[in-house]
Amino acid sequence: MATNSTPPAEGSARCEALLSSAPAAWWGTEPTIAVLSFFVWMNLFRSREVKESFAQRWLRPPYRFALSGAASIAIYWLGVALWVANVRAPEGVETGCVSGPASAFRLCIECASGLLGYDFIFFWLHLSMHVSPRIGHLLGHGRHHELDGSAEKAIESSFRTTHHSIVDGGLQVLSNILVQRYTPWGTAKTRLARWCHNVIITYMLVESHTSAPSPAIARRFFSGVRRHNIHHRTRGPPFQQFFGYLDHYVTPFFVANLKGPLKDRSG
Repeated sequence: MATNSTPPAEGSARCEALLSSAPAAWWGTEPTIAVLSFFVWMNLFRSREVKESFAQRWLRPPYRFALSGAASIAIYWLGVALWVANVRAPEGVETGCVSGPASAFRLCIECASGLLGYDFIFFWLHLSMHVSPRIGHLLGHGRHHELDGSAEKAIESSFRTTHHSIVDGGLQVLSNILVQRYTPWGTAKTRLARWCHNVIITYMLVESHTSAPSPAIARRFFSGVRRHNIHHRTRGPPFQQFFGYLDHYVTPFFVANLKGPLKDRSG
């Protein structure tokens, strides 16, 4: 009986051809994947938060997410272009196509290390923005929280994910770029792992900010994603965006030595 399934070897060869092509190697491909992923995930969760048309979704006053979103994309691309122009790309980047158990394991480990690395780096930045009023004001972290505390679902939205000051958002992008270059064991991260990382991390960031009850994939497994709404209500712990071990072991030390409320420290 004939089937339309693709043999593993043929599928791997197609993957190699795709990821070895000039468009795949172009420096703008990964940023494009990240931007499109954010757009898809934000619209997916937004459609489950409130019933509205696509135009209402992006043009609702007074925040007009379409305008702030367009500005964020422009600044993001400018920053990536400046990075590419001044920082040498890793050498010896492999495609990372899966051809068997070993390559599949490598893909999973590289993706997991990227998520762990980003979460670890940004935890310290995020914590500092809240425990130090000076740092919070300097980096403009209050902009990310300016839509908090409203009962209106149009504002308590997954769209808050990318609602940052230039510096705050830039630090998130920089943290992500750093963990995308090399693995913790020193090898250049494969192209497929970098693509998968961008799709996964954007999904987790958006799910952590949504008020929609579903889909709840990341919230089911990762305490930082599940409890991030608590942070937006109180501006206190948890500060870790994905996992919870640093909030368990590190955050209590800093919070116990604070004078004054956390709520007003990131404005």
